Amino acid sequence: GEGGKNGRAASKLVSCSFITGVEALEKRKQIIKITVGSKAVDDILGGGIETQSITEVFGEYRSGKTQLSHTLAVTTQLEMDKG
Repeated sequence: GEGGKNGRAASKLVSCSFITGVEALEKRKQIIKITVGSKAVDDILGGGIETQSITEVFGEYRSGKTQLSHTLAVTTQLEMDKG
């Protein structure tokens, strides 16, 4: 049950528990939006890429995925008022 040997090993590494709505709201308040370097794209994304989350980027060859990744790698190292 519960994923067998791998599931038991994973449950020892990761703490899974429920939180209240108030706790979830407090966690949401800690999220920062990281600019992608384009105001238009930031606007589409609701202010930028959210921290504390996983964002998947996909598109055709040469559509800017790698450039976006490089921009975010630099932007995340800037001071808050610059990125």
